[in-house]
Amino acid sequence: PPHNSNSKNGSKKQEILQKYAITLFPSVSFLEVSCTKRMEDLVDEFSTTFLESIKELEEIGSGDAEVGRVLEDARLRVKQRHYPCAPNFWEDLKRGLLSIEDGKSKPKAQQVSKRLAKLEVQFWARENKEMLRGMDPEFRAERLIDWVQSLDTGDLGPD
Repeated sequence: PPHNSNSKNGSKKQEILQKYAITLFPSVSFLEVSCTKRMEDLVDEFSTTFLESIKELEEIGSGDAEVGRVLEDARLRVKQRHYPCAPNFWEDLKRGLLSIEDGKSKPKAQQVSKRLAKLEVQFWARENKEMLRGMDPEFRAERLIDWVQSLDTGDLGPD
């Protein structure tokens, strides 16, 4: 049979969209049901990144018991495969650090939180870049247009 590149491109697009829809939108149940294996792959793939991030944060927060406890709790949850999607990990870690910012750990917690924000931005930039690399040029352009159009320019501040 002749090679059908549209079919191949369509399945590649679907695979990419499923990966990132699961990563970004964990409550979309039809994707969770149809992509259980893919979710397991993502948990494994992201676990390495999450553990590396925690290690870097531990270096910054060394010497503070409360910060260490928050990071150790996060490490344990990663190892237990508690995070089926990336936003859960980043939000949980931010919440944990925020919970100790009103005590004696405030300076270290704030320092670690600043680095956490940078690590999260790096993570999402890398994931978006990888997603775009997997798309054909036309589909990539469509996604970029969608992202630009969905940007709320009111949040950007003064020109």
